[in-house]
Order: sequence, then C-alpha cells, then structure tokens
Amino acid sequence: MTAAAHSHRHLRPVEPVEVSSDLFRAALGAHPAGVVVVTGTDEDGPVGMTATSFVSISLSPPLVAFAVATSSSTWTRLRRADSVVVHLLDDGQSSVATRFATSGIDRFAEPTSWAPLRTGEPLISDVATWLRCRVDEHVLLGDHVLVVARVLEASVDPQHQPLVHHARGYRTVHPLP
Repeated sequence: MTAAAHSHRHLRPVEPVEVSSDLFRAALGAHPAGVVVVTGTDEDGPVGMTATSFVSISLSPPLVAFAVATSSSTWTRLRRADSVVVHLLDDGQSSVATRFATSGIDRFAEPTSWAPLRTGEPLISDVATWLRCRVDEHVLLGDHVLVVARVLEASVDPQHQPLVHHARGYRTVHPLP
C-alpha cells in the first residue's frame, strides 16, 4: 500500500447534510468575488445590474459568464439584449455597484455618467476595464440563468485595484509583501 493510499485509510465518510439558503449564502460570503456591472439595451433603452457571479470560461474562444436571478426585474429586460458590456469595477466605484444593485430606480439617471458605444451598448464612464460581449447562450440553472457570452472587444487598465464583495460588504485587494 502506498503512503497516499495509507493516509486515506483513516478518513471517515462525511454524512450529507441539507444546506439551507442562509448557510449557503454565509459560506459564499466568506469567499471574495469580483464586482461587475453588466449593461445592455433593449427596445426600452439601457438596462444594467451589479453581479458578483462573473467568471471567465474559455480563452479560445474568449468566453465569460454571469448569473442572474430568474426573479430579477432586470432579467426580464436584459435577456432581450443580444450584446452586453461587462464593467470590471475598481475600488473607487462601490457607489456604482450599489446604484446598479438598487431596485426601483433609474440606474442610468444622474449621477451615473455613461454613453453608448458605437455599437449601442451603454458604457459607464471612468471604468478601468470593460468587455463588450455577444450573448451566446442562456442556461437555466436552479433559480438563476447563466448567461454565456463571447468577448468581442476589451479595454484594460492594469493599474487599478479591483472592487470585491466579501463578508457582505465591498472591499479591495492588495498584493502580499
């Protein structure tokens, strides 16, 4: 028997437990997540939302994904967008994240500063990094929809400090010494 096999011999099986939504939320709150604002447009104009579920999927082709609650009023409009802009927020933009996470307001009214790209999608001003994406697929998973999108254009400023969500609040990260 190898040393690796021997070390596993003493492990006891873990009994499965039912994970409540509160426990699951607390567990994920202990894991920092990057904060993005996703914007698009439909026949009623610009639409946008804050997300912390943003991930890269593939380098070739360049694919990203984010999740939206099926109960979200924003989803009823954003699902009609053929393309979106994902804005990767920096540590000075927590007010933008809060604004685009607030229900019942015009998120594009003052004080939001934005302009349409030449292709029509809303671009929030002064965002260090953004990705313009074509929506490729909507995948229903539980109470959310995973939106998979192909990156068509990008603007990157590597000098900014990212905005992250951790322990129910906005934070940033710093390099370790």
